[in-house]
Formats: sequence, C-alpha cells, structure tokens
Amino acid sequence: MLRFIRTGILCIASLLSLVAVPFAAAEKPQNPPPAPIPAQIFTAKKIFISNGGSTIDTFGIPSLAYDEFYAGIKNWGKYELVASPADADLVYEVSFDAPIGAVGVPQLFETRTNSVFQCRLQILDPKTHVVLWRVTEHVEIAALQSTWRKNFDKAMASLVNDMKNLTSPPLTTAAPKN
Repeated sequence: MLRFIRTGILCIASLLSLVAVPFAAAEKPQNPPPAPIPAQIFTAKKIFISNGGSTIDTFGIPSLAYDEFYAGIKNWGKYELVASPADADLVYEVSFDAPIGAVGVPQLFETRTNSVFQCRLQILDPKTHVVLWRVTEHVEIAALQSTWRKNFDKAMASLVNDMKNLTSPPLTTAAPKN
C-alpha cells in the first residue's frame, strides 16, 4: 500500500514537472525593435495643414481643431506653412472625432458621459497620398463646458507636442573613444 502511494505521488510530481516546464521556458514576450519612421517626417521643411473636419460642433466653432493645431504648429516655427498641398513636403490633416449621435457639447453632458473624443492627426505624403503616420490624443470628458474646453486645448497641445517629439531625430550614443 505504501509503495502504491509513493508511486502515485511520484507520478503526480512527474506530471506536474512536465506541465510546468513549458510555463517556465515561456519567457515574457519581447517587443520588436522600433520600426523606422518615414524619412520625410524628419526632412520636411514645408507643410500644408489640412482641415480633416469635425463630427461635432465644438463651442460653435466647427474648425476649432484645425485653428488650434494650425496656431500651435505656426508658433512652434519649425516649418514653413504653405497654402497648397502641391507646395508641401508633407500634409498634416487634423480632425476632431466624436461618437456617432453626439451633436453638440451641451448634449454630451446629458447623454454621452462615457464617450471618447479624439483629436487626430494624419501625416500624408502629398505626392502619393499615402498616410505616413497617424497620431491620436483623447479629450477627457468633463461635466462643465469650461473644463471640457480646457481638456480640448490640452489634447490639441499634446498633439503639437507629439509632432515635436516625432520629428526630433533619435538620440544616438557615440561609441566611447579608447
């Protein structure tokens, strides 16, 4: 009887070790190395900013996202802003997206408190119309219109900051001299 129990325990222990080996061998998956950022994003000197529209009337100013983003990029001073996509190295298309059914900020507070609003930017190659990069910043929902506007402004400032970070050349570390 004792032999039977020992054999049973040995079998269970062996089975558990066989099951545990794949879990022990499975390491945390590693992220792939960063993919390259399209070269045009670093080399562009002239950009055209396009109004990608808005699905909501923000504070009675339908082009608010476009206006704020344009002002932010202009104040940054990195690019020459051109009046035509044909004259640009890149096209920045900015838009503000709201949930389907949201028709204005006041209605949002009554019926759409869990909705996600997004300031979006697409960077396009003006020659091929290919989207080279896309960035999204979320606008936090607020109970007061004044707070909602501050959150909108914060998201737009973050979008401009995202462009500053994206277009900065990656830091390279020099090899130590011997």
